[in-house]
Amino acid sequence: MAIIEDQDIFVIVQSGNIISFVAYIHSGYCNIYRSIIGLVKLQTNKVKKVRKLVCMGTLKENESFGEISVLLQVPFLCTVISGTEVEMAIIEDQDIFALDQVTQQLMIQTAETTFGHLTDEDVKNEYLKKAKQKEWNEFKDKTMKNSLYYNGIIPGFGKWNHQWTSIPRNLKDSLVIY
Repeated sequence: MAIIEDQDIFVIVQSGNIISFVAYIHSGYCNIYRSIIGLVKLQTNKVKKVRKLVCMGTLKENESFGEISVLLQVPFLCTVISGTEVEMAIIEDQDIFALDQVTQQLMIQTAETTFGHLTDEDVKNEYLKKAKQKEWNEFKDKTMKNSLYYNGIIPGFGKWNHQWTSIPRNLKDSLVIY
C-alpha cells in the first residue's frame, strides 16, 4: 500500500496487477478508478498526453473485490483507493487455492469482475463529462467574480459581509405572513 495525500487514504490495488488477496469491506468505502489517456492544455497552446485516473464508482460496506483476479490469475482492471479509513477482511491467495475445486468453481461462478461491465467508451465519456463540468465551473466562477467586481461588489467586504446564522430579529418583524 502507498500513501496518496491523506493519512487515511491508501492505494489498495493498482490496475494491471494480479492481486494476491480477496478483500471484504467491513466498514468505510473505497473508490474505484480506471485509467485513461487524457489531453492537457499547456500554456504554450500545446497539448500533452497524460494518464488520468477517472473515478467510476465506489465499493461500500459488505462488498468484496479480487475474487476473479485471484482465482483466474488475471490482472485487476481497476485501481482501488480507500475513500475513508477502511476496515476489511483479507483472504490470502494460498488460503483460496487450498479450497477444494468445487468451492473454487462456485466462487468463480458467483463472483463478478469489479466494474468489469465498463467499456473504454464508458470511461472516456465519464472523463469528458467531468472535464466539461470542471471547465464550466471555472468559467462560471470567473464570470460571476468579474460581473460582481465590475458593479463594485466584493463579497466579504462592507455591506456584503454577513455572518448571520439565522434571520436577524429586526428583520423578522418586517416579514409578511400570509
